[in-house]
Amino acid sequence: MIDTDTTKINLKNVIYPAAALLILAVAGIFVYNRAVSDPFAVSYNFAESKVVGAFIAMFFIVFFSELKVVNKLRMILVCITGMVAIGMLLWPVAAGSSKFDAICFIGGTLTFQNSILLIAASFLAGMAGCALGWASSPMYGSLAALTGFGLWGLRTGQLSSLLMYSSTAQQQAQVYTSFRWEIFFWLAVVIAAHYGSFLTAKLFGSQRLHTPQPEVMFNWTEKAFIVPLAVCSIAGYIISRYLVLGIMLPVENFGIVHHQPLPQQIAFGLIAGFGIAAFLVRKHFKSSVEILYLSVAVAAFFTYVLLAKDSTLETVNKFLPPSYFSSPMTAVLPMQFIIYGCLGVWGGWFTSICMDKKNEENQTEQNQV
Repeated sequence: MIDTDTTKINLKNVIYPAAALLILAVAGIFVYNRAVSDPFAVSYNFAESKVVGAFIAMFFIVFFSELKVVNKLRMILVCITGMVAIGMLLWPVAAGSSKFDAICFIGGTLTFQNSILLIAASFLAGMAGCALGWASSPMYGSLAALTGFGLWGLRTGQLSSLLMYSSTAQQQAQVYTSFRWEIFFWLAVVIAAHYGSFLTAKLFGSQRLHTPQPEVMFNWTEKAFIVPLAVCSIAGYIISRYLVLGIMLPVENFGIVHHQPLPQQIAFGLIAGFGIAAFLVRKHFKSSVEILYLSVAVAAFFTYVLLAKDSTLETVNKFLPPSYFSSPMTAVLPMQFIIYGCLGVWGGWFTSICMDKKNEENQTEQNQV
């Protein structure tokens, strides 16, 4: 469903996102060229970190320009709360005996017992985030859990370290088979925070629940959600893939293989890629955030199904160590894929709502003049 009754857009609200996308495109091209032309240069990681830092600074400048001062402070408070409560205090629950231990079920640090604890903690973080962000909006609740678990994604061991213990292609295939279903656990963690925030909002009083009503909801009986779901999945994956790119190596009779990206690069690519996709999809289809969250899981599922086939793993395993992958996206842990992808979705979705609200206020002011 496309919104045909779009309000007149303020010029500033067009220039800022356009400049952001331009800077992002230049940053992506720069990282890509560095990876291809001079992959083993000492300055590679330093140059990459500067690009990531510039993008993060740009994102906050553009994003925060749409918020009032009090809302900015509330959002910062929510983020700090999530990073301290989940990212730091809850870290021992998932931390392994070594810094190389990955956060996952098969061969990693997760168990059934602490997985239940993570869902409960995410739900409580959503409630706390909503309470701290009130009376701006209950939408801040999910941000607390996403930023907290986002710190885990930077501290976890990498997938290449996990695959070191899987010497054969068959063992590696078992790891990816587990990943195909683990992504839905992490999706449940995100959804728990989402509904925790809205439960808190209803406790405060449903009349103050002023989240914009989406036109396209997640409903199995109505198929309207399929189009925005597919568009966000495909667009988010394509953009993220080229932003996650790191060092590449040509292999005769196979093609290009990719070295394990840095956690910072994974976070950068997924947040930026799905943030742009979610912004555009919400802008044109007015879809709910649940659909956009689900799009990340769909993209992750098909990544592990289509790009981590047994034949592909066997070919790569013949010539190269486990630190090389057929695609940069298959080097991403399920936790990183879902958390960073959903963090990007939240940012794109919320930015779209803020810009629509600001456009409506500008239109109202123009009509009163």
